[in-house]
Amino acid sequence: MAKKEDIIIAVDPDIERNGLAVLKTAARRVSVFALPFAECLERILLLVKAAKDEGQSYRVLVEAGCCLLYTL
Repeated sequence: MAKKEDIIIAVDPDIERNGLAVLKTAARRVSVFALPFAECLERILLLVKAAKDEGQSYRVLVEAGCCLLYTL
């Protein structure tokens, strides 16, 4: 069985604001945001850095039309 990530970051890009959801799996806690592109990117980079610093696994999912892609 595959190991589940500690943090899942999901992005729904749009023209003016990007949807961003952060799931912390152990705490079963979801945070959601609607941010301009630059702020969304900065938030994602901070979340990824924090996960790496704490030794947590993570996955970034990006909505792309009708499917999800993950990166990082």
